[in-house]
Amino acid sequence: MSFAITFSEFYIKVKASLEDGTFAKLTLAKTIGNTDLMNIYVRPISDENILKLELKYKFQKEELFEIHTIDSAFTRLLEFINNPFLSAILFTTKFDLTYKLNKKRAVSMIEQSQVCWVWNLLKMLKKFFILINYHFRNVTFDN
Repeated sequence: MSFAITFSEFYIKVKASLEDGTFAKLTLAKTIGNTDLMNIYVRPISDENILKLELKYKFQKEELFEIHTIDSAFTRLLEFINNPFLSAILFTTKFDLTYKLNKKRAVSMIEQSQVCWVWNLLKMLKKFFILINYHFRNVTFDN
């Protein structure tokens, strides 16, 4: 099964975030089984005043790097969708976009705004402090 069409829709957002300056990073993760290649991290670099992408391949025992143009990086990353990676996450300063394959290899793309991310963090912190308060409510501290 080819994921070229759906991944190209995702990659359009990657290119747009590079153009408008909101791109933070791109990560391919969640491998199928126990593979030697664990993640691919993508970050922008300037090579002879041309915007390019550095692909860092994180293996269990080493890291390898490749430099690609923005368009050639798409072709290179597409090779790893579903073999071995089931997700790609675009982090920007405005939103996060997750490209995900489920067990039946159906594709979903979920966009989460940064405001939503902060809100979820605040809800988790509230639960944490409630737990701490509950745990220490009968504890007295002697000087």
